[in-house]
Amino acid sequence: MTSKNLKESAIAGMLWSGTGNIVLQSLQFLFSIILARLLTPEDYGLTAILFFFYSLAMLFVDAGFTNALIRKKNITQSDLSTAFYFNFIVGLLCFSLLFFSAPYIASFYGKPLLTNLVRVFSLTLLFVPLMLVQNFQLQRKLDFKRISIIPQIRNL
Repeated sequence: MTSKNLKESAIAGMLWSGTGNIVLQSLQFLFSIILARLLTPEDYGLTAILFFFYSLAMLFVDAGFTNALIRKKNITQSDLSTAFYFNFIVGLLCFSLLFFSAPYIASFYGKPLLTNLVRVFSLTLLFVPLMLVQNFQLQRKLDFKRISIIPQIRNL
């Protein structure tokens, strides 16, 4: 890639990423306002608890494998497979941990409804690892247009 093409890709990437982030943050803000109006304060608190545990699990699911792949010069199919299976196994472990600890989480907060909510919400941890390697490949190709559009669609 020539320096001119790289510069154009970088500018286009910044524009797509910036626009994508603005749209994503706006949608999330709007979604939060709608939830705050539709849910009782107690239910809104339950969603905050769910997002806390989801965010905590997500710290472990990727574990930096895709960032390491971005920095690597020559990537083999074995590297991609290793990252995919590692992320999937960690996602499965996080799912299992949340699924089986759901009754204890509900008991800690004194909200029996949390048991089923945590269990259903933890299912998403099985799907996130499926997209991490593909997202990395888009980053590697500097395809910021798709990278910025995918979260918009996913959040709808």
